[in-house]
Amino acid sequence: MLLILQVIVCIALVIIVGTWLSQSADIMAEKTGLGRTWVGTILLAGVTSLPELATGSSAIVVCIQRFWLKRGTEITEK
Repeated sequence: MLLILQVIVCIALVIIVGTWLSQSADIMAEKTGLGRTWVGTILLAGVTSLPELATGSSAIVVCIQRFWLKRGTEITEK
């Protein structure tokens, strides 16, 4: 039951925040004069790509940490 509630809350948040983001991009396009297509293509695409960027960056950090931790144990064993 808790899982279903969490999914419903996440769906509601995505809808609310997505709507707000779209409206904010429209306002920004009007104020800057760039046009809705430009703002939609660049800003919204960039914002929606941030989770993938964060995931990739954290994976690289974890990989580097594991490499150096393993290497450190090899050095101390010799």
